[in-house]
Amino acid sequence: MRRNLIYGLLLAPLGLAAQGQLSISENTYLSTSGQISIHVIDSDIESNGDLNGTQARVYLTSNASNTQIGGSGQNQFGSLSLSSPNGGFILANHLEVNQELELNHANLDLAQYNLNLPSREATLLGESNEYRIYSNKGGKIIKLINLNAPEKVAPGNLGLRISSNDNLGLTEIHRSHKTITLPTGESINKSFEIYPEFNPRSELYIKLTYYNSDGTYVGSDKEEIWKLNDNGGWKNLKTTISRFGSDQLTTAEAYDKRPALTYTIGREKTYAVDVSSIPTAFTPNNDQVNDTFVIPFIDEDFKGSVTIISRWGDVLYSTDDYYNMPWDGTHKGKALPVATYYYILRFSESANKEIKGDISIVR
Repeated sequence: MRRNLIYGLLLAPLGLAAQGQLSISENTYLSTSGQISIHVIDSDIESNGDLNGTQARVYLTSNASNTQIGGSGQNQFGSLSLSSPNGGFILANHLEVNQELELNHANLDLAQYNLNLPSREATLLGESNEYRIYSNKGGKIIKLINLNAPEKVAPGNLGLRISSNDNLGLTEIHRSHKTITLPTGESINKSFEIYPEFNPRSELYIKLTYYNSDGTYVGSDKEEIWKLNDNGGWKNLKTTISRFGSDQLTTAEAYDKRPALTYTIGREKTYAVDVSSIPTAFTPNNDQVNDTFVIPFIDEDFKGSVTIISRWGDVLYSTDDYYNMPWDGTHKGKALPVATYYYILRFSESANKEIKGDISIVR
């Protein structure tokens, strides 16, 4: 038989164990003082009053599926450890954890509620490919942190690492769990929103960490970081991918010259290459018409390089930012003579994929 334990008193430092349902009645205030430990086994926590345990360490163990944490009142814990090898936990209201939330072989479904990590020390522990915090109904993890020129700081261990030369001030990091539709298809079911007090003026370094279970395609296709622009469109960033542990854990790193609000991971952009569209000549005579060697399918998102060589094999020009710096027919600042030159276009997503051809300078 389930038992209801109703508390309306101040608890001194001690251990409290319960089985059944730990219930805080409406209009009741339960506060803890000191380093109290509360162990709840196979029980829901239903707080319809206020449960204030900002220094308490709460251990929840359950073999049932969807053991509930919440109620209509407020819930604040110092630390929270969840153990549920045969089940999982689900939030029934917003939850605040000031130090650690540990998944000890357990999943946590946020449902439509938020997990708040308001202190600098507040962090997540124990997430893996098998055990994660997730939500199918809009619940977020919200981390509050002061970022003063952060150097690869990982706020709350949410799976985001950030660096900036600027003082971002008091910053809110939101981790959402909704799958986003990108121009190349679906994203992983994890995205990050960054709300700084002061907008960065310089580029931002972003590193995202994610597991295979965060997206069905991860580990089979190549991915890259995508950001949401102010106009509501998604843009991909030049991304470095690293995989660990039989590809279960992946990191994606990129620099964003114009920092945005929202970042996620999606399939890498591919290019429909039409070799016949590449011109065979151009006229670099400074008349503002056809002054550079333009390769039509290279856009600002292109990841690859273009190299120009002479008929003797000397490298005259090379760049991995060809969209912004197309060849203007010069070498070391001097105009090259009318002649035929040769280009090598390499795609970074495939070391073996390259296009070769010739280009003539005419005047």
